[in-house]
Amino acid sequence: MAPIIPQRKSPGVAGAPDPAVTVRLRPCWLCRARSGQPCTERGDHLGRWLAAYTDHSIAREDLKAVIVRLVVITKWAVVDEQLTGRAA
Repeated sequence: MAPIIPQRKSPGVAGAPDPAVTVRLRPCWLCRARSGQPCTERGDHLGRWLAAYTDHSIAREDLKAVIVRLVVITKWAVVDEQLTGRAA
């Protein structure tokens, strides 16, 4: 039986936390960016987003919304802040 992953409020719902801010609550294990700091000037590594999803900090819809806009998908890919749909 597959485990049930609790989901938070859907993106765009009033009161839902900004996923880009939530992702930055953790340090990046790839580049060692500190909590609250972006990985690069453009945004954060996809690996940081995947880690946030793995520990249920962001919803599947949040992760899906940034992955569908990536051309190359690797853990080192940078999720541009413009792709999140919100300013972080």
